Amino acid sequence: IEEVVEGVLERLEHRLAAHPVTVAVAEDLPLVQLDFTEIDQVLTNLLENALKYTPPGTPFAIAARRDGDHLEISVADQGPGVAPAHLGYLFDKFYRVQNGQGPDGGTGLGLAISKGLIAAHGGTIWAESPPGAGLTITFTLPIEDLPDAVPITPPLAPAGGSRP
Repeated sequence: IEEVVEGVLERLEHRLAAHPVTVAVAEDLPLVQLDFTEIDQVLTNLLENALKYTPPGTPFAIAARRDGDHLEISVADQGPGVAPAHLGYLFDKFYRVQNGQGPDGGTGLGLAISKGLIAAHGGTIWAESPPGAGLTITFTLPIEDLPDAVPITPPLAPAGGSRP
């Protein structure tokens, strides 16, 4: 997961320049089976959402840790947060919070897409917004026992021939 986080931060570096970002990835996290591109998209969506709805200078925090048989990843901001009445709808298609602080553009699909991608991985995603504490979106990915590594053997030589 650390490689995915690093890739997203590198790609969004210029857009994140006005926001201090802290990353706390627990040491010795196990490898998890994931589609790199899809989880990259989820993290990108979460950070872009934070960029849209928080003023410059607002700190962001990305954390990853093990929670039992799941890897738990969160993206938190210290922006205006979301009213409790909206939290249950954030991951619905085309739903956008109109609080007067965010942009006028957007389709309301980023979080819905993220929910679908996380569900396809066997995980869950949710949002929390304690009053005055910004918004934290957390998702989980299952930790599965990966099969032992299979040694790579060179291909067999063609019949009647030799390898170069």
